[in-house]
Amino acid sequence: GERDFESGLNYVKQNRKRIQKSIRKFRAKKIVLIAGLRYSSASGVIAGISDLVNRSKTTAIVSTPFTAEGQNAFINSSKALIALDKNVHEVISFSCEDLMRENGGKLLIRDLDKKFEDLTKSIV
Repeated sequence: GERDFESGLNYVKQNRKRIQKSIRKFRAKKIVLIAGLRYSSASGVIAGISDLVNRSKTTAIVSTPFTAEGQNAFINSSKALIALDKNVHEVISFSCEDLMRENGGKLLIRDLDKKFEDLTKSIV
């Protein structure tokens, strides 16, 4: 479908009851939302989901776009970060670009996965 911020929000809106049911089904002491904000629709989805969770129980861990991905990616990730700041207890973000520099100029999916995993372990 569409790959923009609003389509991500619309996805959550259209599936609101199903998402809320999934959240209620697992009675967690802590909720961790994890997303790469490199894609506009993903930014919209996490912004929408953040509106459905219990603020005091929720932390978001997100990666921000590369500079080369353009202004649109940064605008949409900023929209998501604003929603997360409003709706969750804590937001932890890291830059894909910084992670790539730390890894000698390359970035593999496993590097991102490890970063998300390490950050998740640090808050649980």
